[in-house]
Amino acid sequence: MSARTNAQTAAMEALIEAHATELKLPTVKARFRAMATEATREQQTPTAYLAALLQAEMAERAERRERRRLLEARFPAIKRREPPRARTRRRALRPHRARRPRRTRLLGVA
Repeated sequence: MSARTNAQTAAMEALIEAHATELKLPTVKARFRAMATEATREQQTPTAYLAALLQAEMAERAERRERRRLLEARFPAIKRREPPRARTRRRALRPHRARRPRRTRLLGVA
């Protein structure tokens, strides 16, 4: 009897996978076994199990949609402000050099 039950369960699981693929429900396809086991353990009603499964599908779709839209938006890369360099310290440590006097052009002198 258990061999027949296992065969029926395997056939139903294959059918669920096929329908989930056809209906484009990847989360349902990936999670229905684990969630069914959890629902059985917690003695949930079939309605509660279905609601939880569809809720997981909706959450996964919302997350994928958000990731896709962020990629499509092509926002610029986040630029972080670098800490100021130690230029002021280096300048302070250098000896002071006198500037050259500016050359002036004398007008009218040949």
